[in-house]
Amino acid sequence: MSQVLGNNELNSANETLFQIIGGQLRKYWNEAESYQKLLYFTGFLLLASAIFHTVVLIVTGGTLKGDVSFRKAISFGEAFGLTAISLAWFLTFVPKKRVIWWILSSIYAVATFVEVFLVTMQVWRGVPSHFNFTTPFDAAVFSLMGASISLHAPLILGVLLCSVFFLKAPSIFKWAITSGLLLLVIALVFGIVMIINSSNTIGLFGQMKVPHALALHAAQVLPLLALLVSFTNFSETKRTRIVIVGILSYSTFVGITAFQAFNGHPMIDLSQPILLIFLTSAALLGITFLWVLNGLRLK
Repeated sequence: MSQVLGNNELNSANETLFQIIGGQLRKYWNEAESYQKLLYFTGFLLLASAIFHTVVLIVTGGTLKGDVSFRKAISFGEAFGLTAISLAWFLTFVPKKRVIWWILSSIYAVATFVEVFLVTMQVWRGVPSHFNFTTPFDAAVFSLMGASISLHAPLILGVLLCSVFFLKAPSIFKWAITSGLLLLVIALVFGIVMIINSSNTIGLFGQMKVPHALALHAAQVLPLLALLVSFTNFSETKRTRIVIVGILSYSTFVGITAFQAFNGHPMIDLSQPILLIFLTSAALLGITFLWVLNGLRLK
């Protein structure tokens, strides 16, 4: 008989895997605190914006390149939306300090909405959103964006600290959530580096946006791996090992792309040893997910 999240027995041997997963997700929603639902709502709203601007991009025949492409509205809506949803889910496993989490979640929700709104507004105006000091208004918009980003930190750091010391969940979730949040903090640091550098590029070819984006999405990729593993029949030891391999592989991607960026090298210009490490990590991460997906079977 399969186990869900390592402990719960199936209610019925006839349940499909999708019913089990769907039931667990509904349980997360039904048991969510109001501050979590605020973050969920914010995340879904931003994802809706990303979908809308994807349609706009297709209908208008726009380009994916350039600082005024609708791609920016899409990528910011998607990234900030998924991050808000991830943080809301992480709060499931930490102590229910309602006043504290309400304050931090409210600040985060407003800040992340403002950030995406300002980026989207500039795209519709046909001007760059970042490092744009052409007019006093554009400079003020960019400064406000920097202020709103800084207001993301309190909730992220608060959840990170709780995940390290007070997380009430199986070890696979502790590993994945804590690692994902650590990489999310690193993504914020990369963002600060770009602001200080007044550019997304270091030197001629060092694209800081790549490690920034990879580190940002660790908060989705790694917990997703842990969530999928929780629906397998693997032993707890095996589950933990799989998640750790995923963490190490994904962290290696972030490390290699950051190394390339900080040294001003193109992402495709890898030395043979680094290329070997990169390919090995890619293979391990791919095999890990395939192994887990193959294990999603009811016995």
